[in-house]
Amino acid sequence: MRQLSIPGILFCLLITNNSLFAGCNPSQGGKCETATMPLITSVEDYLKKRSEMAKTPFTGATLLMHAWILRQYDKSTADKLLILALHESRVDQSSSGVYKGYKWRNSEDYMVKQIDKIPYCARSYVIGATPQNNYKVDKQKIQLRFRVQTKRVGSVKSGRYKVFVCTSGAQSCRPIPMKRNSKGIWKALGLSSIAVGCIKPVTTNKAENDL
Repeated sequence: MRQLSIPGILFCLLITNNSLFAGCNPSQGGKCETATMPLITSVEDYLKKRSEMAKTPFTGATLLMHAWILRQYDKSTADKLLILALHESRVDQSSSGVYKGYKWRNSEDYMVKQIDKIPYCARSYVIGATPQNNYKVDKQKIQLRFRVQTKRVGSVKSGRYKVFVCTSGAQSCRPIPMKRNSKGIWKALGLSSIAVGCIKPVTTNKAENDL
């Protein structure tokens, strides 16, 4: 394993080419990359990271996942970040807008409500969060793993690219369709793949531990 440092980006990538991680299998036609930083907890921090990090589909997907995970702790702020993370084609102006008068469309609203029913699945995307520990996460060290593919993902040049984020709650990584806007910022075209179910947390009988 070697660590790739990118100056001025505040973005750490750990690249491993020949290891099999839970939910990230390089044999599927790619390599696994890991992005690590503290959980983004404010609009200001989100915008700061967005301006400092390289404008890539993986940066956009990372910011989206931070908003997705933050919703487990602070829905009000996370909803604002989701508006920022979603492509402009997926949001509309609304009297009930959550950020600058914008709200996500009904299709995305359904996905948000779905993940609210299984909040542990949002945490399953963090490395170290597993069914065995109730998908516990360290908010000071949010690690996300992506599988980088070269086939059936689109292209950066075209402005459309599919990023695969891995999870400990399933056997395969989940695709996030990304699109670059006119400012060069990559944003998500949907939430459907990251709102699906995952392995339920392992529950233990308290008596089994006590007796």
